[in-house]
Amino acid sequence: MRARREGKWHFRHVLALCDAVDIPGHSANLPSSEVRHPQVKPKGVDMSRIIYLILGWASVALGLIGVVLPGLPTTPFMLVAAFAFSRSSPRWRAWLVSHRLFGPPIRDWEARGAISRKAKILAVATMALLFVISLVLNLPLWALGAQAFCLTAVAIFILTRPD
Repeated sequence: MRARREGKWHFRHVLALCDAVDIPGHSANLPSSEVRHPQVKPKGVDMSRIIYLILGWASVALGLIGVVLPGLPTTPFMLVAAFAFSRSSPRWRAWLVSHRLFGPPIRDWEARGAISRKAKILAVATMALLFVISLVLNLPLWALGAQAFCLTAVAIFILTRPD
C-alpha cells in the first residue's frame, strides 16, 4: 500500500497506518470488515449553490425580458437575482449591483426599501393599463375581481415605499 499519492496524505492512508499500530482504544485488533472509520464528506459541488445560481440567472433572464415586454416587471426579478447570487456567486452579485441600469434600484431597495418615484408611476400606470385591457377584452367578472384585488394590493405596497 502506498501511503502517499500525488504528494498528499489522504485520510484513509492515515487510518490504515493507525490500524497497523496497536493504539490503546483503537480498533486495530478487529478485522478490517469490522473497523468503523468516520465518514469523510467528499469535496463536491454544493447543490444549493447550483440551485441559487440557476435561480439567479433565470431571474436575470426574466428581468431582461421585462425590459422590452410591458406588464412584466424588471426590478423584482433583479432583486431576486441579487438575492440568489448572494447565496451562490459573490462575483455575479457584484456585477449585478454595480450594473449601470440594474444596480441603482437594487442598491436603493437594499439600503432603504425604496422605490424611485419614476418607477412607482410607471408601475401603477402599467397596472392600470393592464386592468383596462382586461375590461376591453371582457374577461369574466371573477377574473376582473381577482385582478383588481391583486393589482390594488400591489399598488398600495408600491406607493407606500419610500422614494
